[in-house]
Amino acid sequence: MARKSGKQRRGVVDVAAESFNSGLAILRQHPLFAPLLLHAHVIRHEGNACPDEGWAIVTSTGDIHVHPTRRGAPDVWVHVLAHCLLHLGFGHFQANKRAREWNTACDCVITRFLADLKLGRPPQELLDTPAFSARDEKRL
Repeated sequence: MARKSGKQRRGVVDVAAESFNSGLAILRQHPLFAPLLLHAHVIRHEGNACPDEGWAIVTSTGDIHVHPTRRGAPDVWVHVLAHCLLHLGFGHFQANKRAREWNTACDCVITRFLADLKLGRPPQELLDTPAFSARDEKRL
């Protein structure tokens, strides 16, 4: 039996892509994140730099590599993409002798910022964020 071509499979719905695109559309309408998206390039295809177990990674050049097949609700994609955009917006890409600690502090500050905004919902595996009192990356 012959395999169906892409044209013959048009009736198939890509649930992962639909949810991702819905989350991205929400950010395109958001007054804080829409301008940040203009300076970023979202890459969602097989073979990009996102690790198999990850959701997305962001580079200092503004590329956001998104897992090409991961399923998540639109509000989870809002959180993931907003998180990446905030790394760019907050200028987190700077040389640091303690890169691991710096990246962790930046992630914590962004997580708090998004929680305060009440924007999106973090992926299930990222819900257990430790509490901390410092309000900025350098103090943390």
